[in-house]
Amino acid sequence: MDAIFGRHARARMAVRRITTEMVAAVLAAPRRVEPSRGETVRYYGAADGRDIIVVVAHDHEPPFVITVMNDRPGGTGGRA
Repeated sequence: MDAIFGRHARARMAVRRITTEMVAAVLAAPRRVEPSRGETVRYYGAADGRDIIVVVAHDHEPPFVITVMNDRPGGTGGRA
C-alpha cells in the first residue's frame, strides 16, 4: 500500500526507531486490522521481530499514516 506519512508519524517513527520499510511490511501483511476513530484503521503486525501498530486514515488518497507505535508482545494494542 502506498501511503503518505504525516509529520507526527515520522516523528514517532524516529523516536521509536521504526522505518518506513517496517511500516510497509505491516501494511502489506497485517496480523489484524481494526477500525479506530472516524475513518481511521489500526493495522497490527510484525516487522524485523517487533510488534507494531500503524494508524491510517483511509479518507485520503493515498492513505495517510497518522501515527506508528510499538505494540505489546502478542499484539494486544495495549489492551488486555
